[in-house]
Amino acid sequence: MSTTDNTLPASAKLTQNPWIVCLTCALFFLYEFIQMNMFNSISPEMIKTFKVSASELGNFSAMYLYATTLFVFFVGATLDRFSVRKLVLTAMASCVVFTTIFAVSTSLTMAEVFRFLSGISGAYCFLSCIVLASRWFPAKQLALATGLIVTMAMIGGTLAQTPLTMLVASVGWRQAILLDSILGALFLVAMYLVVSDYPENYVKPTKKTVKRSFFGSIFHAVSGTQNWLCGAYTSLMNLMILVMGATWGNAYLESVHHLTRTEASVATMMIYIGTIIGSPVVGWYSDKIGKRKRPMIEGAVVALLLSLILIYTPNLSSISISCLMFGLGFITSTQIISYPVIFESNPKDVTGSCESLASFVILGGGALFQYYYGVLLDQHWQGKIIDGLRTYASTDHIYAFNMIPIAIAISLVLALLIKETHCEPYKD
Repeated sequence: MSTTDNTLPASAKLTQNPWIVCLTCALFFLYEFIQMNMFNSISPEMIKTFKVSASELGNFSAMYLYATTLFVFFVGATLDRFSVRKLVLTAMASCVVFTTIFAVSTSLTMAEVFRFLSGISGAYCFLSCIVLASRWFPAKQLALATGLIVTMAMIGGTLAQTPLTMLVASVGWRQAILLDSILGALFLVAMYLVVSDYPENYVKPTKKTVKRSFFGSIFHAVSGTQNWLCGAYTSLMNLMILVMGATWGNAYLESVHHLTRTEASVATMMIYIGTIIGSPVVGWYSDKIGKRKRPMIEGAVVALLLSLILIYTPNLSSISISCLMFGLGFITSTQIISYPVIFESNPKDVTGSCESLASFVILGGGALFQYYYGVLLDQHWQGKIIDGLRTYASTDHIYAFNMIPIAIAISLVLALLIKETHCEPYKD
């Protein structure tokens, strides 16, 4: 039966449309990005509720990424061997349950445990979408598809900024997270109805085709220099999202640029809006010119300049800061090109394992830098305490934020070392 047959029932047309299938699966990615980035909006409440310092808060927030990083290799191997549909439905249901329990946690230990457990289920969110996209789209469309999948995640990141900040101010952080759980349950229903493992005309790998064992797939992934370079590039370019967007952006902007909490959350949200627009544009641009390496280099150069302007230009208005944040979100979207580069650099039967290595580096770097930003704050802290809580000066935040342009400069070097694939699929 042709996938374009007009006699197909409506439900079958939905489950055979590659955009609908992959973007519905990406609702999982959207939801997990809310969980990953929510601390930027609820961190004052976390400090007050659980009485934590900056480094403890960074560690608390990073519990999600610790879990994702630890389990992501296992996830990649399972996606190469088992039903993506079944795995993502199970992971999504688990995340909804863990998020609900996090919302009612009465101790720091309990909250950290369920934050960690949410991160385990979150290990599936992006890799599952990439594996599905590699089955449903030709290589020439893969960067655009990846860009739109990342756009879905950035919508989640956007919701975790000003909208969540306003919701927390209105109903409190616990009730806000419970409403977040209800949203997750609605997404789960949509995924159950639409997500399919393969298009009808897809030639599934047979046992003869899949030559590598579980550990053989992992060995192939870790032995590929291209996989490590792409993962590290994306990790460093992603720090504006994983560090500033997820945890520290509002605090930095309030302290250094003297924005109100609402102005800071709007400015931080612009990182995600920039990435929402930038990801499909960057993906389309890469596919259009038939190059992967060139956009990655261009993105790193411009991002470095914008980050230096943000740090070292005094007396910026809230509008100027929002524009810079938008620009950083847009231009660092070149990090999404790493995923098609990895797909085009490795055999199809190890796609999940190779993409999982990149995710291991990306999320592991994000977790370490979330924590390390807090460590740098505590290291530079001048001893000021208000209402029993540590208060950090603008110089403390500037000291910590300097790691962002340093990271972007390193990503430029990595982009120069990546091998060009010319948008061509891997050939044995």
